[in-house]
Amino acid sequence: MTEPPASPETPPSPPVGARPRLRYVEAQPIEVEGQEMVAMRDPEGIADTIALPVPLFFVAAHLDGDHDPTAIQLAFLKQFGAMLPRERVDELIDLLEAKGFIDGPGFDARRNEQREAFLALATRPATHGGAYGGTTAEEVGPFLEDQWSREGGPGGPPRRLWPGAAADGDPDGDAARGGRLRAFVAPHIDLHRGGACYGWTFREVAETLPADADTFVVFGTCHAGQETLFALTTKGYETPFGTLDPDDELLREVLARCDGSEDLLADEICHRNEHSIEFQALYIQYILRKRAEAGLPPPARPPRALFVLCGSFHRMILEGSTPSAHPDFQAFVAALHAALAALDRRPVFVAGADLAHVGARFGDDGLPKTRLDEIGEADRTTLEKVVALDLDAFHADIAADRDARRICGHAPIAALLGTLASWRGDEISGRLVHYDQWYDGESSVTYAGLTFFDGEPPGESPDG
Repeated sequence: MTEPPASPETPPSPPVGARPRLRYVEAQPIEVEGQEMVAMRDPEGIADTIALPVPLFFVAAHLDGDHDPTAIQLAFLKQFGAMLPRERVDELIDLLEAKGFIDGPGFDARRNEQREAFLALATRPATHGGAYGGTTAEEVGPFLEDQWSREGGPGGPPRRLWPGAAADGDPDGDAARGGRLRAFVAPHIDLHRGGACYGWTFREVAETLPADADTFVVFGTCHAGQETLFALTTKGYETPFGTLDPDDELLREVLARCDGSEDLLADEICHRNEHSIEFQALYIQYILRKRAEAGLPPPARPPRALFVLCGSFHRMILEGSTPSAHPDFQAFVAALHAALAALDRRPVFVAGADLAHVGARFGDDGLPKTRLDEIGEADRTTLEKVVALDLDAFHADIAADRDARRICGHAPIAALLGTLASWRGDEISGRLVHYDQWYDGESSVTYAGLTFFDGEPPGESPDG
């Protein structure tokens, strides 16, 4: 274990009887030079990622606010048959405190310092380049191109409005082939695992994106500790293909019109390290660049975005409530609708959303391969409610088993459905573009791409 730095900033060891509380972390078993360890990662990105040997992770897991160091020593003795010296317990607590994993004044100060630093930035830097092949356009462009033809993908790039692809008419990408693209749902799993589904989804988006689309309203799952239902940001999202700038005017209108009880900028720091929107901004900028390279005229107003992180809706499930009956949900949807109409925007709505998270990684006993079909059937039943634009049925389907599949896209998909219903819900039709599952033998994450059109979708479903 790495020794904590010997400096005045190193927090003192807890006194006898103290009961430190470990913050929520993501824990992942890894192997380092033949030794089994556990990597601890902070979803908020406030704490530094560290790896602990399994016995020391056992100690960290008992820092629950109920166990003092003596109780932890006794639990360790029972589990491993040896007494862990008190100084080793204190040493670990010191390390976790120094790294930002322990709740308390030290973490609060660390979080506030990072929050102020983030708020001072002009734009939100890209932070997940490793999930999509690099940090420059020269690195990421070929990686994204590969997703069209990878195994399970659509087999080639977009068939229209793409350099090197055959164009076949209408530059709007909608009138000749069906209704106007109004919204889409795309995964937010890393592209190394989910690239085929990204390929299917964004090929359809590239082929049908209206030429005059000037606003992207991007909803994403917040994987950190967001307390509010919705968290907006004043910042644009940097990508290797340039920054997807914020729609400042739209943001101001939404803030002015929303009469809910929440401060929509209170949790802005949650955008700092969140990937669910970053991956959508990446593909949107990529497609806009490709359209420009193809010589297509840009919309009269340069495309901009409103970025909306969505907090957990699990409390609604526990309380037997619904998004459509939640005053803050409805206040935000109404404000967004009114702001878009007042500014005469031509929006496309986006949800960065995965589906089920099941198996050993997520607290289950494991996941035999034989259960994947069962999970797939349940997911497709849920997606039928989404395609039908039925917000209440979608929420009820997840709530029926208290979200046993851990649908992490619950909130952004619900927000998208609520927004579409307030927009022109009776005229919009949706379809499933592609569904897929990642599986490692013990756990699975599932995800899908869906598109929604004003009127009938163009042609056959891309994935058959």
